[in-house]
Amino acid sequence: MGLTKSYGEKVVVDDLSFEVNPGTFTGFIGPNGAGKSTTMRMLLGLDHPDAGTATISGLPYPDLKDPMREVGVLIEAKAFHATRTARNHLRMLAAAGDISRARIDEVLEMVGLASEADRSPAGYSLGMAQRFGLALALLGDPGILILDEPTNGLDPEGIAWMRDLLRSLADDGRCVFVSSHLLSELAQVADDVVVIGQGHLIAAGSVADFVAESQHNRVKVKSPQIDQLKHLLVGLGASVSVDEEGALEVRGADAEAIGQLAFRSGIELHELASVAASLEEAFLEATADSTEYRSKAGNDPTSSPEGTP
Repeated sequence: MGLTKSYGEKVVVDDLSFEVNPGTFTGFIGPNGAGKSTTMRMLLGLDHPDAGTATISGLPYPDLKDPMREVGVLIEAKAFHATRTARNHLRMLAAAGDISRARIDEVLEMVGLASEADRSPAGYSLGMAQRFGLALALLGDPGILILDEPTNGLDPEGIAWMRDLLRSLADDGRCVFVSSHLLSELAQVADDVVVIGQGHLIAAGSVADFVAESQHNRVKVKSPQIDQLKHLLVGLGASVSVDEEGALEVRGADAEAIGQLAFRSGIELHELASVAASLEEAFLEATADSTEYRSKAGNDPTSSPEGTP
């Protein structure tokens, strides 16, 4: 809580506080340079905060009695000895953690590397290295997983596999804490999100609540009396635009209110549908003022409700 970390004069993490609950899949998201990796490193005792505390199950990571069985970590996919085979690297870690050799075969099978176990991970592709890194994290059958960009380098099938596996681990009661830039994937599996920008907390809570706050939530309306309906909606204070299909996109009025207005005014409706904002839209909106590196090409998708990311 209250984590703060600076490198020289640059404040990377600034008074950051949040909690992650057991049995949840939590996405840890923010623009590049937001402080996500530094926060994870402080949580694992790899970097020391200038102020504040980072704890796991109430204790700093170095004070955990049996860390391999409590926390599985994937921060650097290629953190292994280049001359050992995958199986022998796991054997070394299993011996250090008093973990049975049978568990080695279990995790290799779980991550799809059983047939590659007698090769050195140094020859693995990035996607295979990510799978092997997950095997290392799962070796102690921990109740908590802390994973930094675990889908990096995976092909679409591998991403879907990783998504389903991590979701199943959370459903089994584990705490799964994942940083990722693949917001469309997180939207399918995450229960909660922690959003940071420039080292500050922007939002923390359920994905549903975070998305519900977005101004990109809208109602799509089609009517042969579109101009009349638009005039009435603007009079109510709603924000109204016309999409490429000629339909109205309405913000500031829900579908029920629009339907009642149309009924009272004798306006025929051909379509009336609520369109929820995507996690990506909500994220871009929430972090618009926290993006350190912004392209100047094209339009800023967060500049107006009509923009699309």
